[in-house]
Amino acid sequence: MVSFRVIFLALAASWLIGSCSLLRGRQDPRQQAGDSLPPTDSAAVRAALDSLPQTVAAADSAALLALLDSLPGLAAGTADTSLALWRGDTLRVVAGMVLGRQDTFPISDLPAAELVWADSAGVFAPPRVLDAFGNDLSPLEISPDAVEQPVVYAARDSMIFDLESGKIYLYGAGSVQHKDISLKAGIIEVDLDSNLLHATYATDSLGKPIEKPDYTDAGGSYTADEMSYNFVTKTGLAKGVFTEESSGFLHGEVTKMHPDGSVHLLHGKFTTCELEHPHFYFELTKAKLISQKLLVSGPFYMVLGGVPTPLALPFGLFPVKQAEKLSGFLIPAVNNEQRRGRGLTRGGYYFGGNEHIDLALTADVFSLGSWGLRANSNYAARYRFRGSAEMTYTRTVLGDRSIPGYTTANSYWLNWNHSQDPKARPNSSFSATVSAGSSNHQQLTALDAQNYLSAQFNSSVAYSRSGTFGSTPWNLSSSLRHTQNTQTKIMTMSLPELVFSINRIQPFQRFNQSGERKWYDNFSLRYTASLRNQITAPDSLIFNSPELFNNGFQHNIPLEFTYRWKNFVNFTPRLDYTGVLYTRQFSRAMAPSPTDPEQLALDIDTLDGFVYAHAFNPTFNLALNPTFYGMYQFTRAKRVQAMRHMVIPNLGFSYKPSFGEDPDKYYRYYAVNDSTQARYSIFEGALFGTPLQYAEYGNLSFSLANSLEMKVLDKKDSTGQATKKVRIIEALNMSTGYNLFADSLRLGDLNLNGRTSLFELLNINMVANFSPYAVNELGARVDQFLWEVEQSDAPLRLSSANITAGITFKSKALLAFEKVQDRLRQDPEAARYAQAQIPWDLRLNYSWNYSNTTFNRETQEFEPNINQTLNFSGSFSLTPKWNTSFNSGYDFINKRLTYTTLNITRDLHCWQMSLNMVPFGSRRSYVFQINAKAGILQDLKLDRNRSWFDNF
Repeated sequence: MVSFRVIFLALAASWLIGSCSLLRGRQDPRQQAGDSLPPTDSAAVRAALDSLPQTVAAADSAALLALLDSLPGLAAGTADTSLALWRGDTLRVVAGMVLGRQDTFPISDLPAAELVWADSAGVFAPPRVLDAFGNDLSPLEISPDAVEQPVVYAARDSMIFDLESGKIYLYGAGSVQHKDISLKAGIIEVDLDSNLLHATYATDSLGKPIEKPDYTDAGGSYTADEMSYNFVTKTGLAKGVFTEESSGFLHGEVTKMHPDGSVHLLHGKFTTCELEHPHFYFELTKAKLISQKLLVSGPFYMVLGGVPTPLALPFGLFPVKQAEKLSGFLIPAVNNEQRRGRGLTRGGYYFGGNEHIDLALTADVFSLGSWGLRANSNYAARYRFRGSAEMTYTRTVLGDRSIPGYTTANSYWLNWNHSQDPKARPNSSFSATVSAGSSNHQQLTALDAQNYLSAQFNSSVAYSRSGTFGSTPWNLSSSLRHTQNTQTKIMTMSLPELVFSINRIQPFQRFNQSGERKWYDNFSLRYTASLRNQITAPDSLIFNSPELFNNGFQHNIPLEFTYRWKNFVNFTPRLDYTGVLYTRQFSRAMAPSPTDPEQLALDIDTLDGFVYAHAFNPTFNLALNPTFYGMYQFTRAKRVQAMRHMVIPNLGFSYKPSFGEDPDKYYRYYAVNDSTQARYSIFEGALFGTPLQYAEYGNLSFSLANSLEMKVLDKKDSTGQATKKVRIIEALNMSTGYNLFADSLRLGDLNLNGRTSLFELLNINMVANFSPYAVNELGARVDQFLWEVEQSDAPLRLSSANITAGITFKSKALLAFEKVQDRLRQDPEAARYAQAQIPWDLRLNYSWNYSNTTFNRETQEFEPNINQTLNFSGSFSLTPKWNTSFNSGYDFINKRLTYTTLNITRDLHCWQMSLNMVPFGSRRSYVFQINAKAGILQDLKLDRNRSWFDNF
């Protein structure tokens, strides 16, 4: 008969192990099958345990398990928090092994009996109490209310097991994990009987709350002041909840969590400000968060700076996590313009569509009759392509109906951008950048400076594909191109343009090359073919005059040889085969003028029909480009060590003879008068011109490049020995040419260009063009040098020049405002001398343009045209939150300021304020706006704008 004390202690140990089983929530399948464990060899177990120390640390757990597993008839296992062995007169408990803690527990002497906690195949068996003969005294059963998955718990400071009440207390960074649920808090209470968790915060030495309960599950993360959760019912109740969603932050005074993931809130706050006490929020009397996607609220109102506002609504919907795009109305913006009056712009409806495409249809309406329609769509296919398209149509009313001159203007504009994922098709690509429409559209509707000041718009839709012929790469590209000038209203379109090319090959190169390269290895061959259909015309005729289209095909095969001697002599002979195919040719003749039959005028007749022309064109190029250096050492100078002058002369000769076909095959003559004939090409004006040059060509070119730099001691070097290079003249180049076979005006213009940088601040660029020839009474150049004319006072005439100079100033020390505040808090006396330096930058750009090409026939002199402007721009920040930028200029010729803009922004943390102004001039206007930064609250804004300009 076993004594009452023995039974009591055995049951107590069984309860401890049973609690671990309840937490684990796992059952041994052998128990379900009715299997029993074999009796343990008590002598072997006792001998093994006697060899262990009286206390066992967590670090020894692996060795302990390995020892026990080696014993016959005994399977030892470990729970997430404890390991227990009951034998004879000793209870050994090792805790915290899985969690990595180093706690140790002493041995307690207990009466004879033996409890074995067996584990087989990773499944923990229920604990059993055995007597000395191996009889089962008190088999235990797992409660049907046990959780399905293990519960892992730990604490930094201490864990208290209250066996009498069935509770566990975790103090200091306590943590509990169950399935995908994680709870961390300063104080956690685990009730094993009711499967209930209760968590609250701890306090520091000053009584401030720390380690607030932090709850995380598959739906999101919550922080609260106090929280309770039931593992079985999966419900919870929290007070002072704070959670962050993808588009905002949610506060709740009292919050109840449901098994389906939904959450009820009482007296909640929704905001996009991440502060504990937000600058603004929506006060929700009661609300429900549905599946972490949508927040449904009852009556709510807006609070700014802690002050309630009358902005209230009876209910609200807030998409906190948008799994799919939602459709809805777009709130229009209010505009006030001098030209179109008061209006509502960009109001309409947004169709969310799906993850691949959406659509926004908006409209503009103005009080003076103007209106506009706009369609905007974004589309994407993951790993394939993405893009956006916008189409705008406007009707602008110009003038007043009661005043003569009242008109209306219709305009349209298309913007399209498309890009392909490079990984979608590695050997091909498709892209589009389109910006085209009516020439008057930007003038009538543009409010931003960039679109209004831009006169040139370009578009391109291109497709390319590459491959190989054997080992030779090839490439095929096709494109639709568009160029539009909104001032001249001239449009050029290529519909389409195809180019096929084969990369350079070396036909005579040896396959198994060894040793030095032979001269014939330098021969190379390429192939290029182009097909183009192009039109250049005013935008009003671009689609109404198909006869203005100019098309043609050209292919070219160049055979080239390159030879280089002594690294400064290059000899490159080349033979090109060029063939062209056109659908028309031209004939010229003098005929009576349609306006005045008594006068003769040039008549150009078009002859339709396919015509192919080809030619072999040899070219010989010879270039000499040696490099010379001049060095001067300063022996007595303290800082300047040396100066170096580098000169690179380049002498080139290019010769192209008239070879192969008879030139007169593609050239004709027409009689200008009885004694004069003019030569013309039947392909004059065609896309690719005439393949054969009529006369031989030979040009001698000369250029000279200079640079000047010096070597000085580096002041920043502490040793005083290091040097650095300083460029005095980065480049000073001149070039000219001489055409050996021209019948007149053989000498080319003299071109000069140079650039330098002074003190690493001032950048100067200069370009000038000089003409060596005199002109006649009509201003045309004649074959007589200017220095040969007696009345000339200069050997060369400056025909054009341009000088630009730019300098940028920046503040040296950008001391942040927060750092200054920290310094003042540490040392209040520093306020007397501490100055917060304001980050700023200033950019000055001076431009001087000179043109001397307008000839006055009355005075027989050239009238120079000079433009001189100074552009200045910059920015500064009075505080880290304020930023001001400006852009303006001064026209010295017209003596007035150029287009000027002023932008002021203020970072209001979760809000932003901006003021964009054109303070004076023909485009005088302003736009003032205060808006929330979050995209979900893009319609939460206050704006005011007005303009005083007319675009007509």
